[in-house]
Amino acid sequence: MSGFSVQFHALPSEIKLLMGNLIDDNNVFITCIRRNPSSSFRSEIILHLWDRDVSVDFGILKGIAFTMESPDLASKTIREFNEKNMSSLILEIGDLSPLGLNESWIYTSATDKDILRRWRKARKLLLDQLLSGAEAVNPDTHETAPMKWHRFSEGTRKAFMNGTRILPPGGKSIIRIN
Repeated sequence: MSGFSVQFHALPSEIKLLMGNLIDDNNVFITCIRRNPSSSFRSEIILHLWDRDVSVDFGILKGIAFTMESPDLASKTIREFNEKNMSSLILEIGDLSPLGLNESWIYTSATDKDILRRWRKARKLLLDQLLSGAEAVNPDTHETAPMKWHRFSEGTRKAFMNGTRILPPGGKSIIRIN
């Protein structure tokens, strides 16, 4: 039994709301990984983010890492952080730009049975808050392919209805929400 990965679309402003109910234990360390144009990786530890009135601009966050022990912060990338903190639950936050909304991704490489059980519970709580069903559209040919299991937030649905492009993790297709 080891790790998992879930991709979904959510507005950066929704992340705190979506993640807020996932971690209900004061023993969890929360590391915010900020977007920083002058370097590819900068991290800052914020403990118990959800229990305190901490002002964080989720639009500048690249990711959030949850760990059961104080994390090793000596990393230059999120991947390196994950390698040094294998039991962490990492959320990479898709950014919202004039091009559209990029996908977010939550994953763990944990193998410890108890920690993995905890992160699987968090994953289930997140998925319960998301909607599903979309289709990929090739902008050149207008061909479509169903994405029955694609997950997205209510805010993403509203943003799409107001003209925001929903971008896949790669390629030139766009995602149309049903």
